[in-house]
Amino acid sequence: MEQKTILIVDDEPNLLSGITRNLHDQFEFETAATALEALDRLWHNPKIGVIMTDLRMPNMNGIELLIQVKLKFPSVVPLMLSGNADLSEMSQAVNEGHIFRFLTKPCPPDLLAKMLNAALDQRRLIESEKILLQKTLNGSVQVLVDILSMFDSEAFGQAQTLRGLSKYLAEQFDEDPWIVENAALLSHLSMVTIPTDLIQRYRSGDSLTVQEREIFQNIPKSSANLISQIPRLDVVAKTILYQRKHFNGIGFPNDKIAGSEIPFGSRILKGARDLLDLLQTGLKIPGALEVMQARVGEYDVAILHMIDICKETIEKQFFRKGVSTLKLSDMTKLRPGQLVKHKIETKNAVLIVREGVILQAALIEKLRISQI
Repeated sequence: MEQKTILIVDDEPNLLSGITRNLHDQFEFETAATALEALDRLWHNPKIGVIMTDLRMPNMNGIELLIQVKLKFPSVVPLMLSGNADLSEMSQAVNEGHIFRFLTKPCPPDLLAKMLNAALDQRRLIESEKILLQKTLNGSVQVLVDILSMFDSEAFGQAQTLRGLSKYLAEQFDEDPWIVENAALLSHLSMVTIPTDLIQRYRSGDSLTVQEREIFQNIPKSSANLISQIPRLDVVAKTILYQRKHFNGIGFPNDKIAGSEIPFGSRILKGARDLLDLLQTGLKIPGALEVMQARVGEYDVAILHMIDICKETIEKQFFRKGVSTLKLSDMTKLRPGQLVKHKIETKNAVLIVREGVILQAALIEKLRISQI
């Protein structure tokens, strides 16, 4: 959706009608007489890409309005049209980035049209850069996920299930799931740095030295450190870092962060991961919830409550048996997106893919190599 609508904010009805009448054949307009009305327009019309406001208005002036716009709608390009400008105020607003262009009243229609077109061009530039950044980030994440899937299919399978459940829970809270689903996928990325034989000993329950146990205890920290090297993934890295932190502040990392200060995505990961661990012991969701609820102070109770409310949907959506049985001997039937119903092992009984894993291209390639 192209954001090409321009919102004009002014408490002079004649000015609003004059601008829209003179330039209606060139632009799409919405109008508002107050700052509060303007914010309401922005909430309800995602096509608004530019806002042009007067400086002097009752209750909330133009600069105060544009500060709110920058905080809540950072991609909307701000303009100011005023006949009563204080130079110091305007300089501060421009320097702080609250205003893209400043125009004085009266403004000739041709100059106004030129500035509005420049603002719309700026909006398109912002959107194209955002799309490029998103594609770059998604591509970076996908490469890391592919590496994990090829190195450790078991960790990859667990991460996929955790991703789906965490994403679902975030959506129930009307939270953007992008952070938590990527944190779930990459939460065990540092497993690729651990020797394979040590991983096998850890999963088999063999005795480990203190130093070896610390390696696995520090997985959230080492995974977060790897992710933090990628620009704009710092928030994902922080979510990973606090994924085991108890709601009461106990646990890793050993700091004073507790309660609502813990990233919400981390609280979701904590609840979702522990639920999955308990389900693997043979418990059903109600029984697992009883165990978790008995661990006083460990979880955000809002997340446990949401799991309880949605338990039937969670059971059907994430823990239904596989839809396809895949055999290593029939590689031509393997497709990205297929769900492995039975674990796949080599002839020497080495696990390649556990049951419940959703195949991706990189993992299929690993299977092909294992068959050779």
